[in-house]
Amino acid sequence: RMCGTSVVLYAANVVNAFRYPQDRTDELVLFDALVKVVHIPFYILIVATGMVLAFTMDGPVLSPGVFLMYAAVCYLTMITSSMYGVSAVTRLENSGRLDVERGLVYLVLHLSFLTGVFAAAALFCRTWKRES
Repeated sequence: RMCGTSVVLYAANVVNAFRYPQDRTDELVLFDALVKVVHIPFYILIVATGMVLAFTMDGPVLSPGVFLMYAAVCYLTMITSSMYGVSAVTRLENSGRLDVERGLVYLVLHLSFLTGVFAAAALFCRTWKRES
């Protein structure tokens, strides 16, 4: 039941990121940074749980499968939290406010574990500094 609720919430997050009004791209950048910051304790818990599993798990046959499944769930969670950033970067590129090369760097960083937080913060600083 909880897994189903999580899937629905994360799917709604992805849909909202791409259906957000076109003229409010700056808000997407803000939401990207907020979602990433809010997820920091969750990612610390994920890393700590992975370390506990690594040190306590027995059975070399079971371990790779469990770790692969654990890594897949963690990565999917990270990807869904990056959708506001991905949507914002593509919109900033399309509007000419961000060049394609920098946009590609931001996209790669958003889709990589742990670097998405730094990409969200850098994109936020870059976008909101220009507005003020």
